[in-house]
Amino acid sequence: MIDRSEISFGLASLDKLLGGGLSPGCPILMVSDHASTRKTAFMGYFALEQLIKDQGKVFVIEYLYPPHLFYQLPDFLSSPSFFQDIVKNRRYIILNCYGDIGQFPPEFRFKDSIINMSSPNDLSKLRYQIEKLRRDNIPEGVNARWVFDDITSMIVTVGDENKVLKFIKNIFHFLRRTSDLGLFYIERKAHTEQLMAALEDLAGAIIYLDVKEMGESLIPHLRVVKNRGFGSDVISSEIPYLFTRKGISLKTGVLEDFETIKKHLTITQNGIMELFDSQHMIIPRRMYLDLVKALYKNVNYETYNKITYKLGKNAGKEMYPFFSTLIRTRSQFNPADLINVFNSFGIGKTEILKMDLRRGFIHIRMYNLARWDSAKPVHGVISGLIAACIELFTRKSWKCTEVKCSAIGVNSFCEFMATPEEELGYLVQDLQSLKSELKIDKNGGLTLKGSRAILISNENVVAIINSIKRLTNKKLAKEIQYNMGKEIALHFGKFVTSKYNIQGEGIFNFWTKVAGTRGWGSFNLEFFDPEEKKAHLKVENTILGSMRAETGEMVDDLTAGIIAGLFEYITNDKLICKEVKCVSKGDEICEFIVRPED
Repeated sequence: MIDRSEISFGLASLDKLLGGGLSPGCPILMVSDHASTRKTAFMGYFALEQLIKDQGKVFVIEYLYPPHLFYQLPDFLSSPSFFQDIVKNRRYIILNCYGDIGQFPPEFRFKDSIINMSSPNDLSKLRYQIEKLRRDNIPEGVNARWVFDDITSMIVTVGDENKVLKFIKNIFHFLRRTSDLGLFYIERKAHTEQLMAALEDLAGAIIYLDVKEMGESLIPHLRVVKNRGFGSDVISSEIPYLFTRKGISLKTGVLEDFETIKKHLTITQNGIMELFDSQHMIIPRRMYLDLVKALYKNVNYETYNKITYKLGKNAGKEMYPFFSTLIRTRSQFNPADLINVFNSFGIGKTEILKMDLRRGFIHIRMYNLARWDSAKPVHGVISGLIAACIELFTRKSWKCTEVKCSAIGVNSFCEFMATPEEELGYLVQDLQSLKSELKIDKNGGLTLKGSRAILISNENVVAIINSIKRLTNKKLAKEIQYNMGKEIALHFGKFVTSKYNIQGEGIFNFWTKVAGTRGWGSFNLEFFDPEEKKAHLKVENTILGSMRAETGEMVDDLTAGIIAGLFEYITNDKLICKEVKCVSKGDEICEFIVRPED
């Protein structure tokens, strides 16, 4: 019968994944194929857990070069006096099975702890040395820990996979007999399936380390595959981990939420799946993608956006009670946790770039969202979901917009910005609500939300431009229009940033809403590369182009100046905007190109 006594690996978060800890005599197989998994950091925690005991001892069987550099204890958890004690009392011993190490670097602390094996490929002598080390150093009734670094290098040295497998079997039995713990590292891809299957069958616990591409970064992930004696309690899911100044940080919060979700999934007698008293169904991700894509292709974009946004808001309202209950039971209720819970539903990885409820601004980045190639943002459901959760938390009406979308192909991630509708209402409201806010004050001035405004016809705008042209010359008139547009855009950018802390493409996104409800035309961003500082836009119903008969000329200098000013403010660099197509020249739509001034 297996002893279920709980012994810590050395990391509390990893103990949770293991089902509570490790059993005495457990051989742990750590499998990895990528240097970025940093497996030696885990070995450091494993060793340190033993060394913090009064007489705890650790033995390292080292086949890698150079062992004194490759394997170190975590300095951030240990003081200099601690290291001196374990070296002086021979509580940390390295059995060098590589060969001649050469000169030790000054920072190496364990040169007096090394025992050199004269014949590391002689596994009978190695086994004798291991038995002797334990017999000479470990009192009866006391346990030790062993680190084998690593099986892959051992096979290279010995030159016989079967001999090494037989040796490892004997060491596994040795650990169970002595109740010691052992950690064995191996590179999966370097060996046959037969060897891996045999080792995994014999091991008491198996931990997989892997690296996954997330956006533009490689993020290490960990998964506990097996822990004999704790099998029913093992949480066998991949979770990311990070290396910080405080050590290894396993991101188990998402996993704990996911396990909670699984426990609440039930099937009724009528064959209906329920989650928290709400009916659900499991469908392949590809099927969901096909359904949303079909909607996108069969209705106009505005209708698609409205439908998907409403679907997202309805889903958020339905799931909010669960979100808030789950968070309250584990920690102080924080609105950021509402968004992070999305990770537990397999939607994609969420990263909160900024959340300032006081100033009314939220900026979120998401990776791995379901998508297809598109010229416009497609994740209205996510926008609605975010808006609903924040609305229910703040009890205010919010609007969320996707400002970067992986479907367009420029970025590998998506970004969403949310702001309170009541504060930015006059920026995003439709024409009907806009009219209700237009008022004449007692001095005869026209105001919008308390700010002075002017209602002017497009014909009068054209007349003003023509007057400038007559009083100056054609070239100077174009420069005046262009600079007027830049000043308008720069003022707008400063206002939005200072009052609402909106930055980046979010500024352009809100400009499009302002323009659409003020008669400035419909602005559509076709392409934007923030690194190259280039953009391509199409604008329908520009002020000048739409009002003039075909002249054979590009006439939208005011609009070009506005676009240049917006992107200058966004990129903080000198840019120019050129109109390359114009309805006044006979084209179907006005198009503009933005590029660096040089």
